[in-house]
Amino acid sequence: MSGPPLPERSRAVLIGVSAYGHLDALPGVRANLQDLAAELKNPAVWGLSAEHCNVTCDPATSTQALAPLRAAVGEARDTLLVYYSGHGLIDPDGGGLWLALPGSRTGEADTVLPYDWVRRALLRSRAERTIVVLDCCYGGRALGMMSATESTTALANGAVVEGTYLIASAGESVQALAPPGERNTAFTGELLTLLSEGVPDGPPFIRLDELAGHVTTALRARSRPEPQTRARNTAGRLPLFRNRAYAPPLHGITLPGTRYEVTGPARTTDEEAANHPGRDTLVDRPVTIRVMRPEHAADPARREAFVARLRARARLTHPALALVLDWGDALQDGVSCPYVVTEGLGGGTPAAWLQQPPDLPRAVRTVLDVLDALDHAHREGVSGWYLAADRLHLTTTGHVKIVDHHGGSGPSGKPEVADVTAVGGLLNALVGGTRPPAPPGQHRPAPSYPPNVTGDLVTLIGRAQLYGYRTAAAMRKDLVWLAAREAAQPVGVPPREEARVPTAPAPRPPERPATRLVLRFAAGSHPGSSGNRNEDSAYAGPRLLAVAGGRRGSAAAAEAGQVASAEVIAQLARSLEAPPARRTAMTALVIAAKRADNRLARRIAAEAGLDGMATTLTALHWSGQEMAVLHSGGSTAFRMRDSRLSQLTPDRTQPQWLVGGQRDQAVIPEHQRRTVPLRGTEHVAPYTMSLDVRTGDRYLLCTSGLTDLVSHRSIEQVLAEFEGPAATVRMLMERALAGARPSNITCVLADVLDVYDPDDPDGTKTPPVIVGAVADTRRL
Repeated sequence: MSGPPLPERSRAVLIGVSAYGHLDALPGVRANLQDLAAELKNPAVWGLSAEHCNVTCDPATSTQALAPLRAAVGEARDTLLVYYSGHGLIDPDGGGLWLALPGSRTGEADTVLPYDWVRRALLRSRAERTIVVLDCCYGGRALGMMSATESTTALANGAVVEGTYLIASAGESVQALAPPGERNTAFTGELLTLLSEGVPDGPPFIRLDELAGHVTTALRARSRPEPQTRARNTAGRLPLFRNRAYAPPLHGITLPGTRYEVTGPARTTDEEAANHPGRDTLVDRPVTIRVMRPEHAADPARREAFVARLRARARLTHPALALVLDWGDALQDGVSCPYVVTEGLGGGTPAAWLQQPPDLPRAVRTVLDVLDALDHAHREGVSGWYLAADRLHLTTTGHVKIVDHHGGSGPSGKPEVADVTAVGGLLNALVGGTRPPAPPGQHRPAPSYPPNVTGDLVTLIGRAQLYGYRTAAAMRKDLVWLAAREAAQPVGVPPREEARVPTAPAPRPPERPATRLVLRFAAGSHPGSSGNRNEDSAYAGPRLLAVAGGRRGSAAAAEAGQVASAEVIAQLARSLEAPPARRTAMTALVIAAKRADNRLARRIAAEAGLDGMATTLTALHWSGQEMAVLHSGGSTAFRMRDSRLSQLTPDRTQPQWLVGGQRDQAVIPEHQRRTVPLRGTEHVAPYTMSLDVRTGDRYLLCTSGLTDLVSHRSIEQVLAEFEGPAATVRMLMERALAGARPSNITCVLADVLDVYDPDDPDGTKTPPVIVGAVADTRRL
């Protein structure tokens, strides 16, 4: 990120309590809110609009305090800033932090706002970074003082949410001051001074780590309490506010010797380095000079990693990779910063093509060049490239070159796969596909393409963007095949046969086996609340998708529910891991489930302590041509098609089929009857159905732990917005875990793709994913 958070995608929530019925008043808090809001809305600092900066002073109840926070959590996508100023109290039982309200009393939980409630609200945020500023301590003091009797460091460690940067205003056992006679509290006063005056001779933007450091230095100089910070991500390294004292130098970079010179300000800047136009004075030609940012060059570990990437990058020689000419160390802002010199490219970037009508042949040629270069680089062990249209460069002859290398691994965790996925996004952009952001509360529209973009090319793009290609060579092979096939098709018929000039026959495209619909899948399981026993089991594989929710029954042993679900999933997987020989997919699935039922019934009869245990089951069996569904209560199966979510399985108030045991309804608690299956005299057949399967379908199987806490609309939104199965499962689990008292939560997700992989033609070599009790007990 080259600048502060985007104001239109960011939100700030400022909460303060200045007047109390049972604690000392803090008049400076009201001024804190007014002054801080003014700075955040100032374009010279951040530029938030008034509707994006909510100020709540003296909320009477926790509901009034949390309402604007919950609204901001749902809206923020870039940065969410949450600020509280007032008294802080200690939970006498759990030791947690309570934020005081006007009617708060020490030790009375129903009068305060527990910080854990704020933390739970922040867990739902989808902002890239969340910043929490707590200008409070644990107890009130007389006449404008706030005292701390416990460790603020412990607060910072325990209160921080993953992905959150936390600043607490005082250290261990130190008084946090609201100095009498001063307009603001001590901490917020220094924060406001920094924002309003800036950092002389500092960078153009103030990072969170720098902000905390400057405030700490100012407070230390006045012998006032020093703040503590904690972070669970790299938010502290990113620019947050504009530096109002920044005076930009002409270029600010001094290169050694006289051969190279910087000729202008940076054209592109990323988190690690900036690219400047330059000139090679020895041969009088343009070059590009990439210089590491000084704040990162000062870190020995980051500097060493940057130089190692430069050396690896310099060994590459390919026509589509910008040639490395030299590297060394430059002086920038008093810091020795590594730099690399690459050939200068004056043809612009492919980003200019995005404003023109799509040129399909040009787009395909460009992407083939990029894939060829990536294949070369990956073979040399160099991955992690900037591949967006605005980061590539065109030569004066119209060819494309990759310039910048960042060495990151990407969302997939596999840098080569992440590179190929980025190429899928590049191809999608160049051929004219658009996917506008979803309006609040609605699903994201499907991509749209020009008429000359065939369905096979759309499938290839979708596969690439869903991490479907493991190598650049595999994607290039498919794209070459598509391009050859399109070139071989006739484009018109001559008006008169006799006037036709004999020509050589059109070349036939290379032979390629028919594509197959294959599944790309992910699964996840969580016990829910702390102390829960996970009785769910799930299996996701190329042929079988299944979830089971075990129940031990009133008389069964504590682990009986785990045994039930694990046994059934294990038996199903063993029976269906290979495609059926002479049976349909439905017949094979029903027989396998019946065998699992019978095996579990035998275990109940043979083992003491298992009487009454049972499990629900929802399973999909894919034969390559047919999708069979079997459902026996409790869990749910969904299908997303054309961005619309439909429920495939019926709701049953008393799931019936699998597996053995409880005949006496009187012993089953009323709240459990919805999910405890029955057997015996009330035994009924499971619900079954066969499905038509299309490319792009998305199937979700989940236990009631998800559907009880996440609405149908919210599930539809997540399935539409998150493109990878693993990322989608992770977001569904997070939403369920954010609910009150979550129970066992298990999800299986699979995408249907129309692909061809010569190393895996039927899509069955991908290893299965096994989660929950069946994985814990190692039954597979």
